Amino acid sequence: MNELVQRLRRRTGRLVLALVASLVMAALVAVPQGAASEPAPPASPDVAAADVFDPDPWLGGSRVPGSNVYEGARGVYAPSYLPTCEWRYVCVAVLEYQDDRVNKWRVWKIYICGSYYLYEWRGRGWVNNNQTGGAALARFDQDNVWLSPNANPGGGWKDINWEPAYWFDSCF
Repeated sequence: MNELVQRLRRRTGRLVLALVASLVMAALVAVPQGAASEPAPPASPDVAAADVFDPDPWLGGSRVPGSNVYEGARGVYAPSYLPTCEWRYVCVAVLEYQDDRVNKWRVWKIYICGSYYLYEWRGRGWVNNNQTGGAALARFDQDNVWLSPNANPGGGWKDINWEPAYWFDSCF
C-alpha cells in the first residue's frame, strides 16, 4: 500500500510539472516578441521603400494546405504573376520578401472550409475567392470582431489589407 501511495505521488508530481510547463509555453507563444520595436509596414508592397520586407508569414489552423512562393519584378501589379485560383478554392497571398528589384508572394490555395490564423501577415495582400454557393472569406481581428468588407466570390485577385486581421474564416 505504501508503494502504491509513493507511485501515485510521483505521477501526480509529474502531471503537475507537465501542466505548469505547458502553461508557461502557452504564455510565451501568446506574447508577441518585439512588437513595440518593429517598424511600421509599408503602405503598399509595390510602392514601399527599398528596405527588405521579410516577415516570414505562415498560416495556422486545421487542415492548412502547403503554400508556394511566386516572384515578380518590383512595381509590377501583383496579380499579373500570381497563380490562377481553381474553382471551389479560395486563394490568399501575402508579401513574404521584398527588395528594390523583386516582390515574393506566399500563396495558399484553400479548399476546406475552416478558420485560419495569420502569423506575420503584414500590410496589403491579395485574395481570390473562387468558391461556389456564395461563400465569402471573412476577416476578424484579435478580439473576434468582423472586419469589413468580406471577400465575395468572383472577380479574380482583389487587394486586401491583412494588417488588422488576426484570422479568417474561408466559408463565411
